[in-house]
Amino acid sequence: MAEEGDNECQQLVKRPKISSIDMKSTEEECYRKDCFDRYGDDLCGLVLSYLSLEDCFRFECLSKQWKRSVFAKRHTLVVDNKLLKKWGIIDNSKIRDINMKALLSVTNKCANIRSIQMTITSKATEVVFIVLMSLMSHSLNAIDVRFSDEIDVSIVDTILGEYGSLFTSISLPQSAINVFKSHNKSYTRLRCLSKTSLAEFPLSILFNETNELIVKNIVSSLMM
Repeated sequence: MAEEGDNECQQLVKRPKISSIDMKSTEEECYRKDCFDRYGDDLCGLVLSYLSLEDCFRFECLSKQWKRSVFAKRHTLVVDNKLLKKWGIIDNSKIRDINMKALLSVTNKCANIRSIQMTITSKATEVVFIVLMSLMSHSLNAIDVRFSDEIDVSIVDTILGEYGSLFTSISLPQSAINVFKSHNKSYTRLRCLSKTSLAEFPLSILFNETNELIVKNIVSSLMM
């Protein structure tokens, strides 16, 4: 073992010395060839936009450029069950269970969100939606909201009354038809109206008592 160690030392001694200039140029060549930072921010952001939101948070610390670019091209926020779970919202969650710190982390980092998609199922998800609107509504040009079949119609009433004028797409259960019609003057941006179940959903929902069309900008309607 001692002889092997001596031989290794002799080999190291015999190796030609590399000047600091050579080392610097070698490092620069490796940087250009192997480092993701060699791409510009625009291209980097485009590539990173294909990551899931979860992966964006996982990988943002890999480099300064990634941290700067990873959320830049993210324009749509889909508030699904996976994201709600990270915010502390699961079945029968209470308002006190909401992890506001995690929620605010998403809204602060995703500064370029222009559209949002969310299903409201309970009082807790109603509160989440209201918080998101208070933070992001000024920059949104598309809001797609679905109300679950089991939703309390009082929640639908509150949401439509407060934010109906901002919605571009709404999915309603059968039980919320009358509530929808009661706010008929507020749907100035609504483009799509659909139902959340397979039950019959009459076309008459689009008209008031005098057969006047309630929502005049509808371009897509999925009804029976």
